[in-house]
Amino acid sequence: MNQTPIQSLSNHLLKMKPLETDYNRFINALCRLQEYTKTDGREEFNKNEVGRFLSSAYYEETNYINIKGEIDQAIYADTSHTSPIEVIIETKRPAEKTEMLSISEINHKALQELVYYFMNERFLEHNITLKRLIATNNVEWFVFDARDFERLFAQDKNFVKQFTDFKNNGTLGSSTKDFYGEIAKPKIESIKDKLNYTYFSLADELSEKEKIAIYKILSPEHLLKKPSKDVNELNKDFYNELLYIIGLIEVKEGSKKVIKRCPENDRNGASLLESTIYQLSDYSSVSSLADDTKFEIALQLVITWINRLDRKSTRL
Repeated sequence: MNQTPIQSLSNHLLKMKPLETDYNRFINALCRLQEYTKTDGREEFNKNEVGRFLSSAYYEETNYINIKGEIDQAIYADTSHTSPIEVIIETKRPAEKTEMLSISEINHKALQELVYYFMNERFLEHNITLKRLIATNNVEWFVFDARDFERLFAQDKNFVKQFTDFKNNGTLGSSTKDFYGEIAKPKIESIKDKLNYTYFSLADELSEKEKIAIYKILSPEHLLKKPSKDVNELNKDFYNELLYIIGLIEVKEGSKKVIKRCPENDRNGASLLESTIYQLSDYSSVSSLADDTKFEIALQLVITWINRLDRKSTRL
């Protein structure tokens, strides 16, 4: 079943706001990919550009990206080429129409190759860390979940036997072409309506919302199923520092954590809260108020200022 990037993302990822610096890096890498794809139609050239695009947009410091055996491009589990691969990528040149998948028909050579590489990884390499499989011509992208390949191919005992017989020269045909046409193709034909995938095209005029969704689809959080790093969640050290700067402290009352004004002996006169309370004392309408009321007024003012700073931050 075909889904758009927006339809494929979890609710959590949909709500996440990428940092402007990260998103701009993706956009720059994407523009370069589109530019170079137009200038050279060779499959080998475009294969390398896909790896370069993903690396410069996301994975340069965290994951090695390169070929593996016959696999055009692969994203490895970490920065080492000896680590297991987590994403298999099959590339075709943009002008290739017969071997590349299409929305109307996915049972083409590119998908048959993905099945073959998946089975190799699963049963010959004993790789159980695979996350996604991608077929692309640098313009159109088909992104599959490895769990669907596991369910539809690796758990089919008859198909596994056919694959094993082929690898052990137990079939008449011994070339990968024979596997694609005689084993993979009929199997895919029988299950293709059950095979979900995410599709997007970079040839389309994309809205900003669609670009952000594509950014998220190819990100480590989705592609490698990494734990999400929500930029809206405060880092613990930053959170503690923020409380200190404001002039607050977090204490536990029963089973709950409560934020309060620092005890009198521990108050920092230079904190935002204490400075505000001191300034408010100059106003006759406030100076006569109880300390708790002054605290509430000062805290509301401080929170308002911090929220204004947050709205001017670099988040999208």
